[in-house]
Amino acid sequence: AVTTFHNILAALPPQTLEGDLPLQSFADLLGSLGALTAVELEFEGMPGHVAPTLSRMTPLQKKAFQLLGVRPHPAPRLSPQAPA
Repeated sequence: AVTTFHNILAALPPQTLEGDLPLQSFADLLGSLGALTAVELEFEGMPGHVAPTLSRMTPLQKKAFQLLGVRPHPAPRLSPQAPA
């Protein structure tokens, strides 16, 4: 059988960073960081009062942002919306 570089890599155990985080390609890492979601919570009975918040970060996102020295936060509202 022909041994290829891909076959050799596939046979190796998965490599991890500290904390058992999987190694990823740059494209996969950007996709993971881009999956962080900012949402606005509006409380029932309090029209116009919103609380901007972020989705819960995965361990990979936390570590990547920490290494980049970035603290993600939700952006403030650009314009108020009329109550529904």
